[in-house]
Amino acid sequence: MILELNPNYPEPRKIRKIVEVLANGGIIAYPTDTFYGIGCDLFNKASIEKIYHLKRRSHHQPFSFICKRPEEHKRIRSGYQLRPTRP
Repeated sequence: MILELNPNYPEPRKIRKIVEVLANGGIIAYPTDTFYGIGCDLFNKASIEKIYHLKRRSHHQPFSFICKRPEEHKRIRSGYQLRPTRP
């Protein structure tokens, strides 16, 4: 399914559909300034697995994530075992 959103006037019906997809473990693609990003519910491990499978990516290659507020990083990090960063 492809939904096009007007960035200036997003339709609430389409936003609700996107939220429904994410809430049900789906993944979404969205444009960025250079490529498309892939998104999912970070607290749904099955949806994260879908992205690993889609990208054919090793579990040793972590993903980056975007949060609305800096304090959300602690909440998200506490739910995952993260690899230690190299000095």
